[in-house]
This record gives sequence, C-alpha cells and structure tokens, in this order.
Amino acid sequence: MTTVARLTWKALSAPWQSCVAEAWDAYREGSVPIGAVAFDSDGSVVATGRNRRSTHDGVDAEAHGNPLAHAELNALLAASAERRDLRGCSLYMTMEPCPLCTGALAMAHVGLVAFAARDLWAGSLDLLEASAFLRSRQICVVGPGDNRLEEVMLAMNVDFWLRQTTPAARQLVELWRVAFPAAVELGERLHASGALEAAAREAWPAQDVLPLFDANGAARRSVA
Repeated sequence: MTTVARLTWKALSAPWQSCVAEAWDAYREGSVPIGAVAFDSDGSVVATGRNRRSTHDGVDAEAHGNPLAHAELNALLAASAERRDLRGCSLYMTMEPCPLCTGALAMAHVGLVAFAARDLWAGSLDLLEASAFLRSRQICVVGPGDNRLEEVMLAMNVDFWLRQTTPAARQLVELWRVAFPAAVELGERLHASGALEAAAREAWPAQDVLPLFDANGAARRSVA
C-alpha cells in the first residue's frame, strides 16, 4: 500500500492555509474542493474565492450555482468588486487553473500565480504561452513546492469526484492515478470510509480535517 506523509496545519504558510480553508468550505458546500486567495505585495489578503458551482446563494460579486463558478474566477471577481488593482498581486490556488481561469488571470493582470497541485485533466497554464497577448502579460508561475500538500489536495478532489456519477469523473480519477497513485489511493480510502463527508456534515474546520489525510488514514479530530 502506498502512503501519503502527514501534513500538519502549522507546516503550511499563511497563504496555503487560506487556500486550503477555502477548498474545504467548497467541499462542505458540495462544490469542487478548490480554493484561491489573492495577496498584495505586502502579503495582505486582497480577496478570497472558492468553487461555488453547487452553491445557490452568495454575494452578488461572485459566480455561484453554475459551471462558471470557479474558485480563481470568484477571487478575481471579489477583488474587482472592491476595485482592487491586481497588477503585482499574487494569486494562490489549490489546483492548477483550467482554461477559463487561466484566461481570467491574464485579463486581470495578475503578476504571479502559485498552485499547490497539478491537474492533468484541466490544468491549462501552458496557455499563457499560446498567443502574443498572453505572453505579454508575463505572469510568473510557481508550481507545487510541497508534495504532501499536492497529494492532500488531490485526494480531497478524488473523494469528491468519486461521489459523482458521470463518465468524465471516473476518467479524471483514472488519469490522475497514473501520475499520483498515492493521492488517488488515499482519496479512494477516504471515500470508502466516508470520513470527509462526516467531517463536512459536522462542519469541522480545515485544520481539524488534515489529520484525516495522514499516512495511516486515521479518522480522528485533533488540531495539529
């Protein structure tokens, strides 16, 4: 059996803590567990966003209840509602952005994007080199820097997609399995146990959820 090393809340920097919390809130709401947070050059939070495709209520500035309600887009919309200029700002996200969000990042003049987990299904940051316009944005891209965080975020998404019934959901999981077998195995184990679903029903905070992803798959609640 492959294992995933334990990731503790204290080991995460503040930007990643914020992103994981947004992703977990999306999971709790029944949406795709992806979170995004924009920071200015001083490290202050400019805006937050999470996937809200299955959420039918929210503030007017956010997309919700439709397939366009992606985490990155919602963070950018929230910043726009506050009339914040994102030039020079950084956007952290739990998963590599899709084509929709990659285009939105370019249109918003984001200076840097950092993502925690690669997405071999929808990840599209390579599009930043697809045209003269996109290349002119000169967006700095920072890929995953923590294998544990990448595997945890992938496992959470695997659990979510295994609860869907579409062929595309199964195809996504099998594609991830080739490159990330430990993450997929952990996601399958969590899905079979129902541990994440139970934690979501009980409204556990994100920091209490991380121990569920330790190498032993222990289903216990403790702040790490």
